[in-house]
Amino acid sequence: MTLIAGVRYNNEACIITDFRLSNSGQGKHSDIGLKSAFIHEGIAIYQAGPILNLKHIRDRILERLADITDSNVDSNISPLVEEIKIVTENSGTEQTSQFLVLRLEPSSNSFKLFRLDVYKTSGQYNVSIVPNASFTSDVIGTGAIVKEQQFFPGLRQIAPERQYQTLRERGFEIYQAANSIRHNIITRLNSLGPNAYKELGISPVMNITLVHGAALRLPGEISEGNYFDQTGSIKQFSYEFGTDENDTLCLKDNITKNKVDVEDLGGTEADIYNLIQKEQLFDPQNVESTPDQLPAYTLSQYTIQPNKFQIEGIKPLDAKPSVSRTVHRHEYQPWYGRGPFLIRQHIKLERKEVETGIENFQAIENHTLKKTLDANFEQSLQSVSLFNEDWLDEQLEGNNPFRPHGTYR
Repeated sequence: MTLIAGVRYNNEACIITDFRLSNSGQGKHSDIGLKSAFIHEGIAIYQAGPILNLKHIRDRILERLADITDSNVDSNISPLVEEIKIVTENSGTEQTSQFLVLRLEPSSNSFKLFRLDVYKTSGQYNVSIVPNASFTSDVIGTGAIVKEQQFFPGLRQIAPERQYQTLRERGFEIYQAANSIRHNIITRLNSLGPNAYKELGISPVMNITLVHGAALRLPGEISEGNYFDQTGSIKQFSYEFGTDENDTLCLKDNITKNKVDVEDLGGTEADIYNLIQKEQLFDPQNVESTPDQLPAYTLSQYTIQPNKFQIEGIKPLDAKPSVSRTVHRHEYQPWYGRGPFLIRQHIKLERKEVETGIENFQAIENHTLKKTLDANFEQSLQSVSLFNEDWLDEQLEGNNPFRPHGTYR
């Protein structure tokens, strides 16, 4: 389970992690954990795998700090690597444990960031390392699905290091570049359907760690905005990640007042196993729900009213209100025994300006157009207007909620 993404560029980096702990056997999930161990201000270890091992790893590495140097930290002879391997072996897990490891080096105002995997083959535990010199970006845990391009036919191949570099070169701050990568990741996970987060064991809210030189920062955040719910209505969200009045690290939903305390899994004395038994989900944008499998083709409708979003002194891109209609194709595919996950591709998008009566067009999300895949149907779509109400009446057998009371052109 877990999503951990790391990106490095020049002498800075960002690490994005989710909060979800999962008990796979019982199907329980809790968004309560920082999946990292911060060791003596100079080392941070982020783990995707048996999270109960993380505190043991921290305790053992604390005893070997004097032996860990900038030159050996990401090598096969590293005491850090050795201790992580020993803890994994002692746990007896059959699961591959994946890590991103960060070491700060104040003397040179620099850092090292590398990937480490411990896996079992033929009864033996082995280690694989992507050293600092070769590391640019990666996503580990079940969140690695965002790298599988077959699930995202409407999006470019994800390239966090290129995205980060481009934004920094254009003058964006470190946090803005990191937040953009996080948004890209969440957009992909959202597209996999409302069951994706539970299937993958990933929380829909994630935190960011920023690194510049030998300085590390875990910023508190306030996130606000709007989203479309399953009925197409616009809802507001507002949530925070930070400390409360008692200095307890937490996630807080300012709309529902839901509050979840967050545990430092690498340093907590709490019984992590017992913490997982009580489900505590944090989903301020309501992206998780009991999924209904979508039909092969759906039609959605949205209204665009430029004046509502116009910024003073900037001419809006759209001078008139308009209505957009989109046909999506839906298929479902499993991934390494999980899922199935939704593969959603828009196959036709059309927009019309509206002279009057924009209020007569309602927002409609995923209205069934055709229940089974049909290549001939897709081909016929290319020669028909999605605003041909007679055609829609025929396709929807007279039950056409898209037909407006107003006019358009």
